[in-house]
Amino acid sequence: MVSHVSLKVSLQWLYEHEPALESDLDVIAFIDVINPNGIPGSGDERLRTPSSGGSKRVLGSADARKDKLDTIFRTALVISF
Repeated sequence: MVSHVSLKVSLQWLYEHEPALESDLDVIAFIDVINPNGIPGSGDERLRTPSSGGSKRVLGSADARKDKLDTIFRTALVISF
């Protein structure tokens, strides 16, 4: 039985010099700026992250390049008689 069953594994890398654009991605800030005295640039500003009570803010949208290198991993069970 073992001589009739095998496992085929392949790894393929695909490189593209100029990858495609992914458009209409949201630009999100996950912090809040806390300014206790209300004067900008006075040095007492602090950042608050979502884990400490901050919020998620969508600032706009932008385009981004996809990865230049794609990796494909395949496995196949081969049964021969």
